[in-house]
Amino acid sequence: ITDTHTGEALRLLEASRDSLKGDPEPSNRCPRPSEAIFGLLRELGGRGRQLPLPHALQVLGARGFTPGQVRAALAEYQALDVLQVNHNHITFI
Repeated sequence: ITDTHTGEALRLLEASRDSLKGDPEPSNRCPRPSEAIFGLLRELGGRGRQLPLPHALQVLGARGFTPGQVRAALAEYQALDVLQVNHNHITFI
């Protein structure tokens, strides 16, 4: 199991614990940068399956994410087979 899978497993475990508590409000913890980046990418992608990479990079940079954080997030979610980064697009699987 890679670090990426371990991180995702821990995130899912925490989400499961929150749901078992019966608390209608999710945990107030700050998401990891990669989680926040992926959430923004999903918002930007809307109902489409592809998102122009230059636009995504521009928006993420404007939100304060560093290029290193963006690269790490894209690599993490590619490894999880959630998205693919092609030449000029991000494709959601």
